Amino acid sequence: MTKLCYSITQIILHWIMAILIVLLWSVGLVMDDLDKGPFRLMVFNGHKWLGVTVFWLIFYRAFLRIKKHVPPFSDSNTLWQTTATKMSPLKNPNSPL
Repeated sequence: MTKLCYSITQIILHWIMAILIVLLWSVGLVMDDLDKGPFRLMVFNGHKWLGVTVFWLIFYRAFLRIKKHVPPFSDSNTLWQTTATKMSPLKNPNSPL
């Protein structure tokens, strides 16, 4: 039987990365306005290491996508979903496109 969704690991990793990217973007907007001192250095270092973490998680997600099951393409997808699938660098191999 073919599974019709991504694994729980892939789903959790997706949302963790989404939260981390929003956090990185938010911190990046305000960290330049901080006064020089130890707190600013701590924020810059935290921003840098969170960025490195996201960088490596991207490779882990790509590995999981290649190794684990990819759900089949649905005929009920909307136009924007079909367009996004065509533009994706990691196309769904089950896609008829």
